[in-house]
Amino acid sequence: MARTSAQRKFRRGCDQVAELLDGATEFEHSGAYEFTVEHEDRGLFEVVYRCYGEERKPIPEEWDLLAGEAIQNLRASLDHAVWAAAERPNSNTKFPIFTDSGRFESIGRGNIERVSEELRAIIEKRQPFKVAPQAPEREPLEVLRLLSNQDKHRTLTTVASAVGNEHVAMPENVDVSWERYGTNRMLGPGRTHLSTLVAMSSAEWSEGDVQPGFSYRVQIEGLSITTLRGIAHRVFEVLVECETGKRPDPFGPYPLGPG
Repeated sequence: MARTSAQRKFRRGCDQVAELLDGATEFEHSGAYEFTVEHEDRGLFEVVYRCYGEERKPIPEEWDLLAGEAIQNLRASLDHAVWAAAERPNSNTKFPIFTDSGRFESIGRGNIERVSEELRAIIEKRQPFKVAPQAPEREPLEVLRLLSNQDKHRTLTTVASAVGNEHVAMPENVDVSWERYGTNRMLGPGRTHLSTLVAMSSAEWSEGDVQPGFSYRVQIEGLSITTLRGIAHRVFEVLVECETGKRPDPFGPYPLGPG
């Protein structure tokens, strides 16, 4: 059986997400940044450590475009499903996504007035304000809506690198405090000052006894790139329910694997 327009859009979006995720994993293990530490003695048993990251290999420029295309395809798959199910669809027919019940009532219902009562109920049940009433802004469909609107109306979706984790190996007799944290700090071209920490001890020690370390990760608009997998999973669930009236088997295969 031929795939529907919605399914084809969704599959294309998943293929693009998979390409990004594979590329990000390879990039995160490629030594794209060199991390260095400079020391400054402040007293007898006090040393300041200033940590830097220097770009050795930039994130591929085309990833911004690829991410935007993936996001738009996933978002469009939901709209295509509603359009296909509507009787005499018009320019207002689409899949609404709202974090507020009042706005859904005043605006969103107009988007789905031409589909069946059963489908309207499914779409309402899947709204972020219903699924995650305590934090609807974090629900994957709402994240998808925000990313889609930004890419469509404002600027390219930004795929960038950031410090994923900052850790310090040190002896038990040394205390460390931070003047500047490195975790989640963006990494860019050239040399970036990541963090500053102060190590102190009441006993003699060597500056080499304290060893800051860093890892880096690929992000999309400040979120982990794996957020795209979570979005794809949610769209898959909603799309299946919209087209079949049934939720997918939670133990069955999901696109892009577990995550």
